[in-house]
Amino acid sequence: ALPISMSRNKLIYAGTAATVVVSSSSGSGGTWAGATEALQNSYCPLIVRSQPSMPEGNVRLLEMGAHALRNPEDLEHLLGTLESGQGTLF
Repeated sequence: ALPISMSRNKLIYAGTAATVVVSSSSGSGGTWAGATEALQNSYCPLIVRSQPSMPEGNVRLLEMGAHALRNPEDLEHLLGTLESGQGTLF
């Protein structure tokens, strides 16, 4: 069984208009698990900080379809352009 903190990810992600990932490891950890689950199930738009030297997890999330946030000042505009497209929890 997954730890409660991992099991609740779907509730957290599905209850948001969008999620912003600043830094993620690749293939492990709570941020990675929640972000990949959110992408696979379309719980919410996933926005990932994109910078010249970013963690491998960020690179992989962008390759999986997350939206790139190159400049933090652009967040409000990016949020306005994304549609939720939320999937279902069950």
